[in-house]
Amino acid sequence: MEDIYSFGSEKASAKESLADIYPQSLRDDLEAARSLDIERSTLQALASGELKPSGGIIRHRGEELKKGDIPNAIAAISKERKVVADRLKLHDAQDRVAEFNRAAAQILVKEIAASGRDVVVAGIGLGDQPKQTQRDE
Repeated sequence: MEDIYSFGSEKASAKESLADIYPQSLRDDLEAARSLDIERSTLQALASGELKPSGGIIRHRGEELKKGDIPNAIAAISKERKVVADRLKLHDAQDRVAEFNRAAAQILVKEIAASGRDVVVAGIGLGDQPKQTQRDE
């Protein structure tokens, strides 16, 4: 019965708890987003002439670029950045769903306790004492 009233597990350390909240995939996506933003800004500055390439040669991802090629490189980076942004939005949405589910479960437990009645959810009694059903007997 305690499992029903428990909303999350207690971790052995803060590091493990943070790993649940900020998994490696999220950290990787945040780093990728920052890198892509810097890459795009650098190319935009090169395209506008605000930034001059070292040695007069524009190098991007191991390739030499001509100034006319920069818009295509920026477009490709923007597409990559959108993919990363979509993954970050998905992570945020998943967190919100989990938060709503936890909050709903907490409200449910309080309401059941306040009702003074036994409530059966998926065959599990949520009142003071679980009741046996005919199948249990």
